[in-house]
Amino acid sequence: QVFDPAFEGVDVALLRRLDMHVMEENEGGQRLAHVPTLFYMPHCEQVLYEALLSSNETAGLLRNVALLGNSLTAYDDAWAMRPAGK
Repeated sequence: QVFDPAFEGVDVALLRRLDMHVMEENEGGQRLAHVPTLFYMPHCEQVLYEALLSSNETAGLLRNVALLGNSLTAYDDAWAMRPAGK
């Protein structure tokens, strides 16, 4: 299954032709990994990583999440450098 809010009609058509299931609904990163799943999330906003990890942790499924994306440490460092109240 694949999803990207930036997919256009031509992208969806090609992916379907390659027998890939294109998800219709934007789940806001809250996809549950009931089986071992690779989440390819380059250049995503921190909120998407947080949604994915917290929803799977809450459901006891975090062990099924393999994440390929940005450095979570970089987000943590950037968050620590934000001025208070922002």
